[in-house]
Amino acid sequence: MNLYFEMYSGIAGDMTIGALLDLGGSKERLIQGIDSLNLPIEELSFKNTVKNTISAYDFDPKIHIKEARAKDPIPLEMVYEILEKGDFSEKVKEDSRNLFTIAAKAEASSQGLDLKDFHFHPVGIVDSFIDFVGTALLIEDLGPDKIYFSDLYEAKGYQMRKRGPMPLPEPAVLSLIKEYQIPLRLVDDEGERNTLTGASIVAYYRKDPLPERFIVHNVGIGAGNSDFQKSTNILRVYDIEVL
Repeated sequence: MNLYFEMYSGIAGDMTIGALLDLGGSKERLIQGIDSLNLPIEELSFKNTVKNTISAYDFDPKIHIKEARAKDPIPLEMVYEILEKGDFSEKVKEDSRNLFTIAAKAEASSQGLDLKDFHFHPVGIVDSFIDFVGTALLIEDLGPDKIYFSDLYEAKGYQMRKRGPMPLPEPAVLSLIKEYQIPLRLVDDEGERNTLTGASIVAYYRKDPLPERFIVHNVGIGAGNSDFQKSTNILRVYDIEVL
């Protein structure tokens, strides 16, 4: 098996997990692994949905916001300690550590901080644990020989945040695009398409150029949370045989 991530509408962690589950990844292993981290999670929601007449898998974790906010910001070293307690393989722990390190370096760089001074937000870190550990678990479960990615697509302009307008690609994502030389295409549309966790997944797993010809054996479709005017917010992950 080889995997091909088609990112015409961007990539996020929940979309990745939804697509990998739809492709046949183990829901049971995912739940067991995430539960072993003892995070303030209210529910892991798994359901089918329809995006612009396309059937897609909607993975939507719910977080105990008050419980998460009560915690202090989390340094990278503490992230590693939490991962070590997880009930999953050393390979998943290694992949998760690397994904977190990539994301932390990008955030620190975009904020002008040294990595040792950067701390994850106590609410956002829960989503990141789910996204990174969940992706690593499902990729291990599917066992691909190689993983390929399309170009990364992003809208032009700005995305409104609580503290004001954020340029697209947002700075931490752009830092990864630059450092890892991820091919970028800008589309004439509005709305952010790529999260930092999604871009970190691309940065870590993207090793080989996309082959020109392949056969598609199966496809998993993960649903995103947005609705765009000029694209359908889904991530398609193919099981391909390279010719």
